[in-house]
Amino acid sequence: MAKTVTVGLRRYKERFGANAVFVHATVADNCAADARNFAYVEEKCVTLRKKQATMKTEEKKTRAVRSYSKKELALAYAPELTTGGAVKRLGVWMRYNPQLWKELQKRGYRTRQKLFTPQQVDVIFQYLGEP
Repeated sequence: MAKTVTVGLRRYKERFGANAVFVHATVADNCAADARNFAYVEEKCVTLRKKQATMKTEEKKTRAVRSYSKKELALAYAPELTTGGAVKRLGVWMRYNPQLWKELQKRGYRTRQKLFTPQQVDVIFQYLGEP
């Protein structure tokens, strides 16, 4: 006797997130057919999630690092502060991270410069993360 089986909506949402594709499968009463259908649907969901992760990774890779003014970059990291406070905080973060400071020095950073070059911005993003 065949019956319509709802393949674990709650289980799918817990395992694959709220946007998981929900599937109704008609299977025989035996567990083997149900298990095959479940494995097939699970494989499709995993493939879809991998594609979405790859797309997000490619988006980040295609992001162009550009020149930023010191004020602009500082306010991106600390939008709740005033311009002066944000610039001071960014300066403190840069000085108290010795590896970041050395990398910036290698790329020509001087404390009184007003603009960061794209190479310097890339180094800052590597050590502090993107704002």
